[in-house]
Amino acid sequence: MALSPEEEIEETEEDEEVETSKTYRLDFEHGRLTNETISGIEAIRQFIYMTLRTERYAHP
Repeated sequence: MALSPEEEIEETEEDEEVETSKTYRLDFEHGRLTNETISGIEAIRQFIYMTLRTERYAHP
């Protein structure tokens, strides 16, 4: 897929808030998922934490 100058870009309002997707909270002490869902900055923090803990090339 290439970028084309003919492609129209949809403009968004600056005040428009984008909702992040929800995910399940991980219990790092026991290595399990919980029934609690999280979103926003908490979900991003969890994603970053898991990304940094995953060994490079450990999973395809």
